[in-house]
Amino acid sequence: MPYTKNSDINIYYEVEGEGPPLVMLHPFTGDLNDARKLGYVEALKDEYQIVLIDLIGHGKSDKPHNPEAYTVEEYGGDITAVLDDIHVSSANLMGWSGGGLHCLVFASQAKERVKSLILIGAGSQPGGIDQLRPLFAGGVEEYMAIMEQSGPMSEYRKAQMLANDFDAFNAILNSPSVELDFTNALSDMTMPFLVLFGENDQFYSPQKEKDRFSVVSDLTFIVLPEIDHFGSFTRIEMTLPHITEFLTRVNK
Repeated sequence: MPYTKNSDINIYYEVEGEGPPLVMLHPFTGDLNDARKLGYVEALKDEYQIVLIDLIGHGKSDKPHNPEAYTVEEYGGDITAVLDDIHVSSANLMGWSGGGLHCLVFASQAKERVKSLILIGAGSQPGGIDQLRPLFAGGVEEYMAIMEQSGPMSEYRKAQMLANDFDAFNAILNSPSVELDFTNALSDMTMPFLVLFGENDQFYSPQKEKDRFSVVSDLTFIVLPEIDHFGSFTRIEMTLPHITEFLTRVNK
């Protein structure tokens, strides 16, 4: 199985398809199978080399329980390690929610290696951390009980959550990286951006984020009507047309 190392951390990844490299980074509590399960890989693998990464603390990658392990240097270094391992000098990056944070970290550290950025439900400032911490403090069973108050989880999601390491999740939520603010760094990022938010995002104000991202020189900002934070990831029929149009333009 393909692992690479960033310092002493093992990072798991998979590669599928051919074409310009496209790194897909899953949201917090997810793993690299999310993009495949929802249809993003199948939809794009004929045109792009899809690089799927289990972020630190998730999936088959290492899961430290120390908040100090989840640093800016670690986040950027994980992506660097994977790209170096597959001999890719630059790539398009796409990240959902917490995965978008990793994209922004990498873009701020290694601009020359980022051809374009696609951020979905991922803001320039921390969003919803104070809401999330209490949800995870009680462990997986308490979390799942809270989540199912609004409806049953799919069997896929249940299995995924039961396999997760909530000590690692709590470390992430209490790490310095969750408070990162990229507002001032955005003006120095010259690569094309596609930013998508659900109109009803629970953690971010789309209008405030549009104002913050307005300093980006090549910006496409889309608000998805009647969609919440989670729908901006799962409603592929709404996001994919914007993603494919953007990728076609920037990879000519």
